[in-house]
Amino acid sequence: MTFGEPQAVVRREVYEPIESRSAGAETTTEDTMELKELTLAQLQAGRPDIIEAIANAAKAEVARTEGEKALKEQLAAANEKNAALTTENAALKTKVDEADVREAKRARNDLIETKLAAAKLPEAAVTPLFRESLELAKDEAAVDALIAERKTVVESVAKPPAPGNGTRPIQPASARVDEALAPGKKAEVTEADIGAASKTLFA
Repeated sequence: MTFGEPQAVVRREVYEPIESRSAGAETTTEDTMELKELTLAQLQAGRPDIIEAIANAAKAEVARTEGEKALKEQLAAANEKNAALTTENAALKTKVDEADVREAKRARNDLIETKLAAAKLPEAAVTPLFRESLELAKDEAAVDALIAERKTVVESVAKPPAPGNGTRPIQPASARVDEALAPGKKAEVTEADIGAASKTLFA
């Protein structure tokens, strides 16, 4: 029996992504094999939207990676610059501190010289040890106190004791030492005289 004229039929294969199928549909071995056999050319021809999505995702990943790399490089450069600035700042601070110390020492020495000149102490009384004690004094008042004390000692040693009951004035120890050492003199000098003279001249 014939129901109509025979017609030409075109067979078409349609590829459907697994995730677009209904939850109840099962994936057959035939479907899986067909997906595995897909070529890039077939995918470009059949689903150009998937190719475009994959390309966009790849570009986004590359951009993200390059952005992270650029940020890391910027951070490393910033850290290096910060370390250099820290080192430079420390060096400058050290120089400033050293300059401050030198300036303070110079000002202290000028102050000491001014006060020594005003006190009119004999040169022999201003020994290196005395100068060092003045430099180590905590403040100007302490410098004044040390100079006043030294001046009092010098004046008391230089002033001979007042004669009494017709006795001969006692010479300072330094004077007795000088007399003993003078040519043609044979005055007796004791170790006590030498020690006293040393304290007078080099105290």
